[in-house]
Amino acid sequence: MDKTDERRKGITIKINGKEKSFIHRESDLPGPEIAAAAEKTEDSFEWILPEDYGNHDEITTGKTKEGKALILSHHNKPGGKTKRSFMMKAPLVSIICAVLCGSLLGFIVLKMITANQGAKSIQPAIQGTAVPVSGKASAALPELKAYLVQGGIFSSEAAAKGIQQRVAQKQIPSEIFKRKDGYYLFLGTAESLDESKKLALFLKSYGADVFWKEVDIKQGSEKMDSTSAAGLKEMVSLYHLLSGSSSKNLIGDKSAANSETWAKKTAAVKNLAKNPATDEMKSDVLSAAELLKQYETSRQTSQLLQAQGKLLSFLAGYQKTSGS
Repeated sequence: MDKTDERRKGITIKINGKEKSFIHRESDLPGPEIAAAAEKTEDSFEWILPEDYGNHDEITTGKTKEGKALILSHHNKPGGKTKRSFMMKAPLVSIICAVLCGSLLGFIVLKMITANQGAKSIQPAIQGTAVPVSGKASAALPELKAYLVQGGIFSSEAAAKGIQQRVAQKQIPSEIFKRKDGYYLFLGTAESLDESKKLALFLKSYGADVFWKEVDIKQGSEKMDSTSAAGLKEMVSLYHLLSGSSSKNLIGDKSAANSETWAKKTAAVKNLAKNPATDEMKSDVLSAAELLKQYETSRQTSQLLQAQGKLLSFLAGYQKTSGS
């Protein structure tokens, strides 16, 4: 073998278990490198290439036991697929739990709100404020038309009371009515305008300055339950009967009312149940009826004037109740 062949150096590379040799001649090397190449012995490298990179998680590099070649390997960690599967499932489980918890809380809140609204909706019915009970429904009072003898109209209540005291000294009944345009002092009541004019002339003989006037007491802002309103209607009916009878007796006219009608209307008012809203008016009209009954036997004019005073008090109470 010639010197050239002796100087040939071999390099063996192992790829996937198969060895391949490569020979380089010294003549192929540059001049300065020939001596260095001659001193080196034959080296062997083992390269192991991965078959499939797509199914592995790590790539590691290192040296062989001899330290002569690099070994490239790509391998799975134990349990790698389980860990990745758990990492993918954990967020999904959290989302499902959050949705279920949110739905449950929403259902609970909805039930609480619905129960609260249901309690509020039935509360008025329990308390009886929204559902009218038989006999307790509100009712408007009927308009009352009265024919009165007026003793004056005043801008203040004090001025009206001053004249009232003077009239009382003359044994004339009176009552102060507060109306929109002032304070009215009324001295008597009758059943017609012509009758009120005659009554005014009679009272003038007592030294009073008088006028006759028609007064309408209408329903105002106030209302009452139907039972109270029905009772007041009975009282108003008796008032009209007593007003006509007392005024006719004062002016010398004969009363048209008969004793049977009078007794029937009086009994209807007496049989009314007690009611704080109307008891005072009931007392006034019944007192007037009793005074007129006494007059039938006594024939004393003072009893007729006292009956007139009770009827005026009834009218004042009716006006306050109506709110007009």
